[in-house]
Amino acid sequence: MANKFQTQKTTRVGDLAMAGKCPNCRSKVWRILVNGLEVILDPELLSPIDELKFRVANPQKSTYSIHRFGESWFAKYRSQKEIIDKPVGELILASHLHKVLATADLPTYFPPRFTYEIPERPAF
Repeated sequence: MANKFQTQKTTRVGDLAMAGKCPNCRSKVWRILVNGLEVILDPELLSPIDELKFRVANPQKSTYSIHRFGESWFAKYRSQKEIIDKPVGELILASHLHKVLATADLPTYFPPRFTYEIPERPAF
């Protein structure tokens, strides 16, 4: 007799971002581990002003800066000190708020690295 938990497909959340869906509102979100805790992030980037508005309106929620790591990215928690010390220059995402988002696909925040070949010189 098969165990019902063995037949279900599970995905493990890691330190690098992976696409997912919110179980409540069915919006596309990012799932990631930050400091060992699973965090669900909305895909819209925040400006410094939007970040401050978000933190004031949602004191229980957090914001995170994202950083490239190979093909994917990882997130770091933004404390009040980091928001004050470095308000610009980083890509910022917020904790997920349960609302239906109009995103068809999750965005790519970091363009792929360019690879090119050096053209051969003609023999003449």
